Amino acid sequence: CKLTEQLQRRIQSPYLERIATTPSITRDETQANLLRHHYSCRFENLELHAIASVCATLQIPWASLNCVTNLTSAEGHKQWLENRSAAAEITAEALLAALERMFSS
Repeated sequence: CKLTEQLQRRIQSPYLERIATTPSITRDETQANLLRHHYSCRFENLELHAIASVCATLQIPWASLNCVTNLTSAEGHKQWLENRSAAAEITAEALLAALERMFSS
């Protein structure tokens, strides 16, 4: 998608990662290991699948900018609680900077 490509260039992040969609934050280390090793997902997001499904059905282009709050692990919920506020601010700042660069060129 053109928007995804533009965001990748503008954000200049070296990370392009596979993200698992889970029904809740993983708290069990066995499940976390399955996600990490079998599916190669170090991160999880609870909402992205729903957004992606609706956009695919309606043929709406979309992209996702994520700031990692927690790793897929038994400690994920604790990490999320500790990092969610800072992650929201970082994500907003990165998106604003990317949009300013996109529309100023």
